[in-house]
Amino acid sequence: MAPIIRLIGRSGSGKTTLLTEVVRLLLADGMRVAVFKHAHHRVDLDRKGKDSFRYASAGAVSVTVVSADKVATFEAPAKEPGLLELAKRLGDGVDLILAEGFHGVATPYLL
Repeated sequence: MAPIIRLIGRSGSGKTTLLTEVVRLLLADGMRVAVFKHAHHRVDLDRKGKDSFRYASAGAVSVTVVSADKVATFEAPAKEPGLLELAKRLGDGVDLILAEGFHGVATPYLL
């Protein structure tokens, strides 16, 4: 599993802006970086009327949409996965994981 560094702070404090620049710098150095963001509210990434939304509404526990430039998987987990569980899913596909939020996980963090 790749090393994980978390960034925590108040909403609007610039966490996403900072991590976006860090990702760009690391990419320029040839690193493969993944980012996880924890949301404290409901997240609806799929839109009503789209096929993927319809499949999920029909009861599919996982719906994946694939195109030439992106792969997006929507899941309906029995319980919210934790940071370490998410990191294990990546396997050896990345060199570093940056995470926004995920309080209480025993990993290095910047405040």
